[in-house]
Amino acid sequence: MKVPLRFQVTEFDCRTVARINGIIYLFDREEIPAELIKGISIYTLDCYDEKGKLGNGGTSREAI
Repeated sequence: MKVPLRFQVTEFDCRTVARINGIIYLFDREEIPAELIKGISIYTLDCYDEKGKLGNGGTSREAI
């Protein structure tokens, strides 16, 4: 059974959510390890925001 699409939580996580939706579309829920979703989130939310906090500023070009 396919799970519903995930939506952006902030204006910065569009690329992260797109990758996760792609994985969800291609594989069944039981086939997706939690570590994969965690890794996608960690490595694609790698920019600094306006306050200098890492991870809240979106995705850098290098992470794409």
